[in-house]
Amino acid sequence: MNQALTQQEIAAEARAEKYRIQAELMRQLYLPAGFFAYFFEELKNPEHKTRVDCFNKVNDLHEELFGVRKYSCYASFQVQLKRHLR
Repeated sequence: MNQALTQQEIAAEARAEKYRIQAELMRQLYLPAGFFAYFFEELKNPEHKTRVDCFNKVNDLHEELFGVRKYSCYASFQVQLKRHLR
């Protein structure tokens, strides 16, 4: 039997999908390697005028998800990225 979903069920499914996406983002941004990968993926977005602009977007997203910025500034991010790429 196919039953139409109620508005509450549709809303619940939408919330569950939102939380699934949020959890995946948190999983990716938690570790430095994931943060760097997300940063490089975001660099492809023409919305970002500079690398610093892109870094700020990703770092702000980290703060939104975790309540704390991953890197204190772009210079700190660069140091860690260079270490990671060695």
